[in-house]
Amino acid sequence: MWWKLSQLDFLFEYVGMTPDYRIKHFLWINVSPVLSIWAIINFVVFAKVLGPELMRGLPAFDVRWLMFIYNVTMSICNCFAVYKTITLSDYFRVLWNFDYPNRMDSSTKTLYLIHLGYLYWLSKLLDLWDTSFFVIRKKFSQVTLLHVYHHTVVPLFGFILMRVNPVLPCVFLFSLVNSTIHVIMYSYYGLAALGPWIQPFLWWKKYITILQLYQFVLYGFYGMAIWIFGQNYPVYWLYIGLTQPPLFFWLFLDFYMKAYNRNAMDIWRALLMYRRRRQRQQDQILQEKSMKRTHDQSFVMNDKNDDDDDLYLKKDKSNHQNMIENNGLKQRIIRN
Repeated sequence: MWWKLSQLDFLFEYVGMTPDYRIKHFLWINVSPVLSIWAIINFVVFAKVLGPELMRGLPAFDVRWLMFIYNVTMSICNCFAVYKTITLSDYFRVLWNFDYPNRMDSSTKTLYLIHLGYLYWLSKLLDLWDTSFFVIRKKFSQVTLLHVYHHTVVPLFGFILMRVNPVLPCVFLFSLVNSTIHVIMYSYYGLAALGPWIQPFLWWKKYITILQLYQFVLYGFYGMAIWIFGQNYPVYWLYIGLTQPPLFFWLFLDFYMKAYNRNAMDIWRALLMYRRRRQRQQDQILQEKSMKRTHDQSFVMNDKNDDDDDLYLKKDKSNHQNMIENNGLKQRIIRN
């Protein structure tokens, strides 16, 4: 399997993902992508298979204070990311630049941006720890498809971005919106880790998911803007920008409908059942009509056959009578 993954080096070079010389000093980024992909595969195996298997015979661990420290730390890190994004993006003016950045730019500001981008990417790897908390607390239902896909795709795309061109303007948009939402989200989880007594004050959880839905709508529009106005962008970035926001939007919407909008889900399920019932009724009516039509055709054919039989009998009787009359006529002629 490792040999097969090593072939990805050739694939990355083939599609134009040649390493940026400015990241040669960064650990993990400047090496083969196989290492990152291998780590992500191990994460998925641990989250869905190995972790639940190891915890099968063990009690759930109480790690509330560890979770509180982790969530507070991540909230502070994301606050710092929001502040730096606002100041270094020239207060969002850079978002209106749709030209592909020059990979030969090695100015002091650009190198500083790359260093901060590397730290931000490492913070996305730290996001994987919340999955470990789910596993050791035996909250396996929270390790959903959305959770696993989000925690695998974001570090992978972050690796590709840091390796190819770490100063794309879209990074500022992602960092600003995503980090702002993560400040709110990690604040919520940090408070939730304090215990059941604070749960009545955490009624605003569903609004975090609503913010995430708006987030991917914004990413989708920005991806379309890059597709229309972008200059010299590699084609794989264009497809990533167009395909990932709708996919994430659908996953988060599905989560929202299941978690917070049960009435809407019940209505939707009732509508589906009604449509299926109506379809079955229509199919049954069509089947009955078809059977009746077949029966009527069979009855008509039987009547026609009976009429043909009667006509044949009449003709046969008439022929028989004619033969008798002819024989009688012949006998009279012979007598005479």
